[in-house]
Amino acid sequence: MANVELKLKIMDAYRKSEKRERDRILRRREVIENRKEELEQTNREKDEQEMEKEREKQRKLREAEEERLKREAAERERQRAQQEHENIRKKEAEKRIEQLKSTDVGIRALEGLTEEVCIFCVHL
Repeated sequence: MANVELKLKIMDAYRKSEKRERDRILRRREVIENRKEELEQTNREKDEQEMEKEREKQRKLREAEEERLKREAAERERQRAQQEHENIRKKEAEKRIEQLKSTDVGIRALEGLTEEVCIFCVHL
């Protein structure tokens, strides 16, 4: 009978030990799984922040490029208007020279002068 009781006590101790070990393993798995999920969440948040930074960088680059293109377009327009204005002044000067050439006094005044000098004089 003592042998049977001893066997029962050993089996009972084994079952309790087995349950404690199984519970410990399950808790450890749960801790590991929770840590894994936390790391995944942290990595997702980090990736999202990096993507947001990259989107912001790209947005700023686009804005800077658009601003540069606007400045260049404004400069081209300014140069075009200046060139147009200069062409009008030159045509008016040529017209005045032609008017002067149609008079005797104008012919004598312009005699010996190059066209460029005449245009310059008319601009004054």
